[in-house]
Amino acid sequence: MGRPVVVMAGRAKAAVEVAVSEATARRCPVVALVRPADGSVAYPLGVIPEVVGDDVVGALVQASATAELLVVARWPGDENDIERVAAHAACPVLTVDRITTGPGGRAAVVLAVDARARAATAAAEFAFGEAARRRVDLTVVYVAPAQPGGGLTTVDPFAYDNGAAMAEADRLLSEAIVGWSDRYPDVVVHRRAFHDPDVVKALAVVAADAGLLVVASRDHPRLSERLLGSVTAGVLGHATCPVAVVPATTAAER
Repeated sequence: MGRPVVVMAGRAKAAVEVAVSEATARRCPVVALVRPADGSVAYPLGVIPEVVGDDVVGALVQASATAELLVVARWPGDENDIERVAAHAACPVLTVDRITTGPGGRAAVVLAVDARARAATAAAEFAFGEAARRRVDLTVVYVAPAQPGGGLTTVDPFAYDNGAAMAEADRLLSEAIVGWSDRYPDVVVHRRAFHDPDVVKALAVVAADAGLLVVASRDHPRLSERLLGSVTAGVLGHATCPVAVVPATTAAER
């Protein structure tokens, strides 16, 4: 049946519903991690409950070693725990709103391009796969942090070539999707590149009506080390749609 989709159950019914939907699309089982404090919970048919201790982060990271996908609900006050899970999981982590799952139906998938992340290729593969599974368009976005002359950058505005900068941005977008369009010929791809001093806000706006926003993780072997990059962490806290954080390596490679 393949590796399972693992969801942290308990308070968030929406997360379980998303996990079941994702598992159905992938034709794999669903495992719901349950803490004793959650009490008796009724799950949809086919969901396999598994009791874990109070260390939710540790349980999810451990489960990620053999999981296809982790599904976690975003709750106020849980931001640090979610960031730790997303930073150290060995599989993609899908975070959803605790009540709703964002726009559905034909809402597009958005891929945020991060040229510095080793997970950029893995994130692109995940985004194309999701767009193909959902039969929706894919928007690939690169946001440059600032434009010279705005007081928020050290770049000399008089030596700055906007045309060259946009050409470089277009190159990054092209590299992000190279090969994947051939592999997924039915996925319609839209490319967007622009400047914005607030990258997190810009991505949240672009993905406001999306069905999914895909971002790359960074490699952090130990839980005590620095977590996600500032943009990925910020997106987790500000995006209104589901957000998938995709790692570059599996647990076996770490």
